[in-house]
Amino acid sequence: ASGAVQFDVLDARGRRVAAGRGGAGVEGRWLCRGAHQDGRPLPAGVYFVRARDDAGHSATERVVLVP
Repeated sequence: ASGAVQFDVLDARGRRVAAGRGGAGVEGRWLCRGAHQDGRPLPAGVYFVRARDDAGHSATERVVLVP
């Protein structure tokens, strides 16, 4: 990654339900707490986590949240 990384958690309809920023470089990390932006827990289901760096590179992974 080039620079800081922006993480977005999207539901199955493509709506952003959580977001955060990670550190710069290959080691950029972000811990998702399994909650909406307002702190309400996310329901079990399929989500997509998209990571984008400052240079515009992006990657998306499917994640299943189980109770």
